[in-house]
Amino acid sequence: MSRTPVSRTATPRTTLRVLALASITLVACDEDSNADDDGDEDRVTYYEDVLPILNDNCVNCHTEGGLAPFAVDDYAEAKTWATSIVAATSSRTMPPWGIDNSGACNTFADARWLEDEELAVLAAWVDDGLLEGDPATEIPDPPTPPVLEGAGIAEITTPSYVPVPEAPGELEDYQCFLLDMGQDSDRYLVGFDVIPGNDRTVHHVLGMKVNPNSFGNAATMQALDDASPDQLGWDCFGAAGENVFVEGVPVSWAPGTGATVFPTGTGIPMRADDVMVVQVHYNLANESGPDATTIRLAFADEVEKPAMQVLWDPFLYASVLGSPETLAPGLPSVTYEWSDSIRTMTGIQDAASVQVWGLLPHMHKRGRTMTIDFDTDAGMACGARVDRWDFDWQQAYFLEQPLTVGLDQEMHVSCNWDTTADTTPIQGGFGTKDEMCLVGLYVVPQ
Repeated sequence: MSRTPVSRTATPRTTLRVLALASITLVACDEDSNADDDGDEDRVTYYEDVLPILNDNCVNCHTEGGLAPFAVDDYAEAKTWATSIVAATSSRTMPPWGIDNSGACNTFADARWLEDEELAVLAAWVDDGLLEGDPATEIPDPPTPPVLEGAGIAEITTPSYVPVPEAPGELEDYQCFLLDMGQDSDRYLVGFDVIPGNDRTVHHVLGMKVNPNSFGNAATMQALDDASPDQLGWDCFGAAGENVFVEGVPVSWAPGTGATVFPTGTGIPMRADDVMVVQVHYNLANESGPDATTIRLAFADEVEKPAMQVLWDPFLYASVLGSPETLAPGLPSVTYEWSDSIRTMTGIQDAASVQVWGLLPHMHKRGRTMTIDFDTDAGMACGARVDRWDFDWQQAYFLEQPLTVGLDQEMHVSCNWDTTADTTPIQGGFGTKDEMCLVGLYVVPQ
């Protein structure tokens, strides 16, 4: 997968500052005296040290008129929120990136992941007194999110919709819209882009591949739409709505990510009669004005290596098949584990192995952590570590280097939830009262 690369290299001044922080040799001075000019030179300032980091990682959302509740490209506002900025970044809840990208368990393309060096600079800015620095310092513009280019691009747009909170006092709305992709033949999806109609409310977008002629999907979606005649689309906290069978989630977008192009030479097969159910998560903390979001889809008639996207969740399937497994209520930590072979999950028969390029972890709001591992010829391989699940920031992740897994080798998944707020057992399902332990795979047979 490719997007515009973002440099994580600190400025020379920042690098020297971090080295100074690590030094164990300090010059004694009077704590009550004012720092001299030489001392100021070694202290972190907003314009010289902090703003370049914020520009690279935060400004796409944290700017005047953006989705986030405050701007970080203004010194006065960043200073006001400095303690919160350091707390959120040091805990890695911001920038939003749900999996470990430290290299301990793979690295992923286009990771919104601050390096330890950058975290140290932000913390030092607070420790040094939130100095402003020189406003005339030349700062590179924030990276511009990439856009799709070339032929074969189709656009689909959700109807103009005014979000409504899911319940009184809440500030969230998850709404699904059924969109025709306008295909008259089978093709391959090779990339996508999302242009929100309202930057202040659109929090994330999922585009799900659904075949209306399978599993009674057409009737199910019609019933969901009919159940809410006073609004466009239907409520869909879980996936495409209760009992809608989803074959894949080729589109997953969050603010600031820009266009996504799937790994070179690959694409997801899309049948002529497939449709896309678009789930838009609206955050109404800022406003609740109308939105019509456009999804740009890049198609190709042929690709060198057809890919497959599959969703798998035995915890959910147990409920669907009438023998639900349950999670115990009232506990801070409840774990469910499952394993299945690549052959079982994908149905592939005519290949020796697959390259695993992409992973899509999914739980509901009780979720805490998830681990994904694979059997390989070299032994057990770490796939991904979700160490702070956040339902509001879900997306697919593409590995920088794929894992090769045999068809009869297994993927091992462990999900962990916090059920302390529950008084009755929780089972797998699509609703807010239910849970999932789902993993989506983007694989290329070889």
